[in-house]
Amino acid sequence: MSLQAFIFFKNMHTATLASSTLQSLKEKVIEIINKTTTCTPTPSFKITDNNGQDIDNDQKVQATFGMQPVFFLVHLIDNSDNDEKKNVENEKINDGNCHKIVQPLILLTGAAKYENSDYLPGVKADLINFKVLFEAYGYQVHSTYDQNKPETELLTLKQLNLFLMKHYIKLLKNKNNYDALIFVWCGHGSIAAEGDTLVTSDDHNCKLFKKIQELFTDDTDMFLNKPKIFIKNACRVNDEVQQLYNRESDTLCIFSTTPGKFIIDSPDSGKGKGSYFADAFVMLCQKILTHPSHYMTIYNQLLEIIQTASTCDRHIFLNNNKFQKKALKEKVKMEKYDQSTKNKVNTEVVLLSHEKYCFNKDWILQLQEEKEIAHLICLVCKQIANNALQLTCSQHEKTKETLIIGENCLKLFLEKNKYCPILSHEDCSYSSNRVARHLIDNLQVMCIRQFEQDLKTPNKTESNDSVIKCNFIGPLKYLHGHLNNECTWKSIDCCFKSFGCNHSCFIHNLKDHLNTNMQKHICLVCKYMKEDSQLKTEENIEKYNNVKKEFSSYQEQVEMLKNEFNNSKKQMQLAQQEVINSLKQQNTKLNEDYQKLLQK
Repeated sequence: MSLQAFIFFKNMHTATLASSTLQSLKEKVIEIINKTTTCTPTPSFKITDNNGQDIDNDQKVQATFGMQPVFFLVHLIDNSDNDEKKNVENEKINDGNCHKIVQPLILLTGAAKYENSDYLPGVKADLINFKVLFEAYGYQVHSTYDQNKPETELLTLKQLNLFLMKHYIKLLKNKNNYDALIFVWCGHGSIAAEGDTLVTSDDHNCKLFKKIQELFTDDTDMFLNKPKIFIKNACRVNDEVQQLYNRESDTLCIFSTTPGKFIIDSPDSGKGKGSYFADAFVMLCQKILTHPSHYMTIYNQLLEIIQTASTCDRHIFLNNNKFQKKALKEKVKMEKYDQSTKNKVNTEVVLLSHEKYCFNKDWILQLQEEKEIAHLICLVCKQIANNALQLTCSQHEKTKETLIIGENCLKLFLEKNKYCPILSHEDCSYSSNRVARHLIDNLQVMCIRQFEQDLKTPNKTESNDSVIKCNFIGPLKYLHGHLNNECTWKSIDCCFKSFGCNHSCFIHNLKDHLNTNMQKHICLVCKYMKEDSQLKTEENIEKYNNVKKEFSSYQEQVEMLKNEFNNSKKQMQLAQQEVINSLKQQNTKLNEDYQKLLQK
């Protein structure tokens, strides 16, 4: 039998025991404590297994090695009066008269399937509902059940212990800034001689509820003077009153079943609903999602299904800060959009991709008459409707004109207002208007980029042949392909971008940029090659060779441009010389003719 074990003391340590005895285990623990701390003498400690049971004899050590992997937890013992210490800590109450939960550690656990006990389909619905609820508040949730993995309907004692230890270790190791703890159990439960228990899928094994509470309250100070909520939503097999632990002033324990009520599934559990308690709890919390209220209000409304709960010294608020921030962000976004559609002429190319905003009316009017597009105007932004929809509400049946609106404009309007943009009634209905879409797609338009250029230089004369222009005129449906492939005003990156040149320009200006910045590009390539020369792996060597080839190609292009420039210069010089020679010949002939006239 392997005697390798994981011993947790501040961090996880791997150790191999000399023998499966308590003495050998203690010697290894003392060795770890002395390496980890500088305490002299070695402080007193106790050892527990993964289930929280004390390890105090050889038989328990040997029994622990019977289940792999083997975990031992080391707890230092404070010899001072623990009760007095707890009382002092409980007196240290945070300012204010309430606990505000913003970033809690949320652990959802539960078992729906059992080896021998009844199947509880409602457990799955409960865990999903709890998860959706807490995520709506903006909290991060950790759950043993995943609705995409049917095998997680089972939860054995070993799996539960590993889940708890995983988050307990992360809690100590990462020191996350949690301000509260929320633990939920859904499944079978019972009352044993040792106390209140959670029944896992392997029915013969149970988890003491108080051990879970002690793990996160006594064994770590992460949640000291912070709210802790323990919810046991369990189907019981006996009628005993459940025991209450951790009566500290910042702890709230809820048991959902009352004496004589053993079935937690609601009457409609077959329709995907969970327990009555979970349904009521989630419903009440959702009601106060946008209007935060204290937790004790929920408790008062659930008295009929809660058996007993500890008393908090302050109200507990589930604070939905993240939800409110998201809503505020969306509100600001909508306000910005409204402002831009009213006051700004939006001509960005991205808006012409048939995916977002309506088309600029002034641009369309460059080649269209006002009367030809009057029936294609969006009711919200007053531009030409993009992906045109038609309002078909029954309240507008007597309206003679067709009510056209852009798809994105209607979507944003309904997200903000929840009513029809015409008569402000609810249940706005609409459908696609294929006729309007066909007409808009076939509108003759000029290049949008050329339109932008004309707006920038409105007084520019067109008589100069050297002025760059894009002469595209065609149906709007062909504009997207034109902009991506052949537009004169298409912006491209410098050929040396991969070497560090971030310049972008129009296609017709690229040659000037390459000629003007030839020395800069050579320096960038040299710098790149110098840094790249340190690469030694085959992959990097291959990359280096590709860069060399690419650079050679660029050099050839530069040489070609340089030769073209020199050839053009030579041709100009030759043309000038020919003109000079011609003029000289003409001048000589004129002189000769003049001399002849004088002789006569």
